Amino acid sequence: MKQFIVKYSRYIKIFISICLLLYIGKSLELSSIFELLKRIDSKIISLFAIIILANYFIAAFKWRFLLNSQQISYNYLYLLKITWIGSFYNQFLPGRIGGDAVKVMYLLSDNNISKEKATVSIFIDRIYNLLGLFVLVLVGYYLSLSSEVLQTKLIVELILLLTIVFILVCAFLKILKNRISSQNKILKKIQKYANYFSEYFEMNVQSILLLFYALLYDFVVILTIFLLAISLGVEIDLIEYIFYVPLIFFITLLPISFGGLGIREGGFVYFFSIFSVSNEIAVSVSLLLYFSVMLSSLPGFFLQFKSIKTH
Repeated sequence: MKQFIVKYSRYIKIFISICLLLYIGKSLELSSIFELLKRIDSKIISLFAIIILANYFIAAFKWRFLLNSQQISYNYLYLLKITWIGSFYNQFLPGRIGGDAVKVMYLLSDNNISKEKATVSIFIDRIYNLLGLFVLVLVGYYLSLSSEVLQTKLIVELILLLTIVFILVCAFLKILKNRISSQNKILKKIQKYANYFSEYFEMNVQSILLLFYALLYDFVVILTIFLLAISLGVEIDLIEYIFYVPLIFFITLLPISFGGLGIREGGFVYFFSIFSVSNEIAVSVSLLLYFSVMLSSLPGFFLQFKSIKTH
């Protein structure tokens, strides 16, 4: 059974996404969605395109800062190239592991970094993005103008619990760093990853700056969705997006659908329904975001054939 799930996991995820989209689609009028898309303000879309492209530069800068904190030097433009290529593969390969594997491969191409350090750097980069989302959820929770926020208190508490678990795991890894003395190859490999992992959390000023860059990156994504909704005539305070959008992103991390399709749309339908916004608008925002990210990642395909100095 386990082998069957592993072998056909991609098709199972696609099937689940299709089922979720069909379920949500039962309450939608497709003609209304097409009419909504025709009404989009081109000026807002242009601004939106600039912002979503700018986030690639922020992501590459954040990753370079993270590597530099461990005395690992790479050319910024080279990391920007890898970031774009990784994003492209993330859109067209199942899950986000595909794009991350490609990024590791590019980092290893000039033998400037070990496989363990390359893998951990990407993992830590994602962790900071998640921490940024968590901070934004807390900010939105306390500043939200909506009484309905209280209905999602359980979700906030769950995220807080996961954060505590994460801190405990980090503490365990730090203890593990100095305790493994076995010659067992697997334990030695675990120790090596634990060493690299714990080094990132022994930083002080660098950790604060990394969290700041992660917050900036996450906020730009939220601002993108805010502008998309405005282009469709939605008038909801930005603070509400700061609370609800990260929650939607956390839910899409569940590895049960293809690229979060279906789960993300359901999340947006729930979020916008709180403010009496139609399901058609909610799904339009979600699909516009999905296809915009997909289109913005296309330069990554062509950058594969562009030679850029690594240092």
